[in-house]
Amino acid sequence: MTRRNVSHPSIWERSDVEWDTSGTFSRVLEAGPYHALEVKEAMIEVDTSSVWETGPSTAEVHLSYWLPSNTLDGEQVPVIAVISPYFSYGSPGDESTPTNIVGGGRGEFIFENFVPHGYAFAQVAVFGTEESSGCFDYRGAGEGLGFTPQ
Repeated sequence: MTRRNVSHPSIWERSDVEWDTSGTFSRVLEAGPYHALEVKEAMIEVDTSSVWETGPSTAEVHLSYWLPSNTLDGEQVPVIAVISPYFSYGSPGDESTPTNIVGGGRGEFIFENFVPHGYAFAQVAVFGTEESSGCFDYRGAGEGLGFTPQ
């Protein structure tokens, strides 16, 4: 990550600023002091016995996450998660990225702006998508169960 030393004009002078529009998303005003550690992955088992009459009684949710370097000292940090059915989605050759690769758009925006400021970032595949098991339950009871604390 490139850190830029930039001074910012007062709020009254900002309308005269020529904005840097070379990137694909906006940036926070100051770079954070941390960097992302290597991606980690987890499978979390969820009790789904009360959700699907004929479906499995348990299912696993797959997620990948990046911790900021301040966690090496044991610091606990908040997590921002992108939860989606669209990881590793599509036909071969046109497939979207898996959870262990930072997704374009909002994924890159969160990763580049918030991890350096001490936030963890996670990408979570809903039931029945990517490496998560169970049944994809669009707008059903199971959709929220996969990422609700139990």
